[in-house]
Amino acid sequence: MKERVFELFNEHEMIEPVTAETLTKAFEGLDQGKSHILILEATPLIEKSPFIQVAWEKGIYVVEIQFKDGKQFQQFRKKTEDVRECHELFQSYLSGKLPELSGWQDVTAEIIYYYDDEEEGVAKKTSHPFFVHHFTHELYYDIIDDYAPFGNDTGNDSLRMIEDHLAKEEDVEDFDSLPVYVANSWKIEYLDPMKMTDDPDLISKNEQMIFESCQLTIAVGFGVIKITGGIDSLLKERTICALAQMSTLLPDGKEAYQLQIDDLKKFQAYDE
Repeated sequence: MKERVFELFNEHEMIEPVTAETLTKAFEGLDQGKSHILILEATPLIEKSPFIQVAWEKGIYVVEIQFKDGKQFQQFRKKTEDVRECHELFQSYLSGKLPELSGWQDVTAEIIYYYDDEEEGVAKKTSHPFFVHHFTHELYYDIIDDYAPFGNDTGNDSLRMIEDHLAKEEDVEDFDSLPVYVANSWKIEYLDPMKMTDDPDLISKNEQMIFESCQLTIAVGFGVIKITGGIDSLLKERTICALAQMSTLLPDGKEAYQLQIDDLKKFQAYDE
C-alpha cells in the first residue's frame, strides 16, 4: 500500500513537516488567534476521508470531516468550545483514526451545488434547500417577469453563465467577482451598483450599462445562493444596491424589487 502523506495548512501557509509537534504548534496559533482555519489532508484517503478541518467562528470551533467515494461525498460537522478536543481529533486523524460520528451533523446539503435542468429551467427541486426555504415567493422562479431575478434575458443568461462557470471551476471562492466575470464575458462595461446614482444626466448617458450591470448583479447574487446555499456580505450588499437602483429606474417594479431587498436583507451572509 502506498505510504500515506499528510498536508497541513492554514489560511496563511503550508506547515511542514507534518508531525505531532507541528500540529501542536498549529493549534497553539489557532487558539491565540494567529489563524482561523486549519486543514489536514490525507493522501491516500483514510477510509474514504480526504480531510479534516477546523474553523474558529465567534468563540466556537467548527470541525468538519469529509468522506468521498468517486463523485459522491458526505460532510459532517461538530461544534465545540474546547480547542483541546479539536486538537485530539486532528492527532487521531494524523495517526489514521477517524472520529466516532455520533452527534455530528450531516452538512452535505450545504456543500453540494445545485444546477437547473436545461429543459426544465429555474425550479425549486433544482435549487439549494436554503434558497427554497428562505426565498418562498414564486417571483424567484419566474422566467418571464422582468422584475424577477431570472425573469429578464440578462438575468436568465447570467444565471446560466455562472452555473457553467461554477460547474467547471470547482475552486471558485471569490463569488463577489462573478458580476465582473459575467460582464467581461459579454465584453460590456460593468458599472458598480454600490456607486448608485440618481443623476438624471448620468443615467441618461449610461442607461443601458446601468440596466445590464444591475440586472446581472441581481441574478448573480440570488444565483449564488440558489446554487451554493450561501452568499458573502459584499455580494449581498452589491445585490441590494442593484435592486435599489432598479427600483428607482423602473417605478412599476418597485414592489417586486422591495420584496427582494427585504428577503435578501433577512438572509444571513456566511461572513456576517
